[in-house]
Amino acid sequence: MEIAKVISDWCLKNSIYHNFVESTESTNDLAKKNLTELKQTSGVYFTEFQTHGRGRGQNKWQTPGRNNAFLTSWVFKVSETPQPITSPVMGLALYKAVNEIWPKLNWSLKPPNDLLLNKNKVAGLLIEVVQKEREHFLIVGLGFNLLEHPHSLPDATHLNSRDGLNGTLTEIQLLNYLDIFFKELQKSLAIIVQPQMNEMICRELSIACGAQKISPMGDIYYKDRMLSWKEL
Repeated sequence: MEIAKVISDWCLKNSIYHNFVESTESTNDLAKKNLTELKQTSGVYFTEFQTHGRGRGQNKWQTPGRNNAFLTSWVFKVSETPQPITSPVMGLALYKAVNEIWPKLNWSLKPPNDLLLNKNKVAGLLIEVVQKEREHFLIVGLGFNLLEHPHSLPDATHLNSRDGLNGTLTEIQLLNYLDIFFKELQKSLAIIVQPQMNEMICRELSIACGAQKISPMGDIYYKDRMLSWKEL
């Protein structure tokens, strides 16, 4: 299975602008350097290998070798500035997509940006907003371990692992996942320009995170503590 070819084929089928390089420091940085070439309202930047993959803050994303992961950045032109609720809303989009395609697996979200499979990290988001003149660009970086994961990380896993799909992952599944993930991202664009999340989103996020409740501003209430999503 050639993961980069799966993404490229999906982009071509859906007439979505895409930019592939075999290796780059970070797909988010690649996207930011090439925003002016994006003539459509959305595009995908992806690679086989990241040399300096980034996570939230000072965290780093370790690439599990070539052709083992989705290493992508999804770019959208938005008419208004995305609000602080963007991070949880995009996390929910990722969570809903994997649950729709692989509903029998044990998925959860770990704020602010980790997707867990059986309580181990399988994917992570890095969300950035860039303004160029009057245009706003939302960049949603996604690293998703598919066929392998960095074994130096004790709490990491991959989708095709024994505790996941156990070697049954197919290209058709990945293409279907890309369909659903892109649709969920698109639906989220109208939400992230709002100052607060609605009741339904808060309820869905609470389930995804295993929290007692999540407030419209993104405050996460667990049994023993309260966290603010935007401060994580």
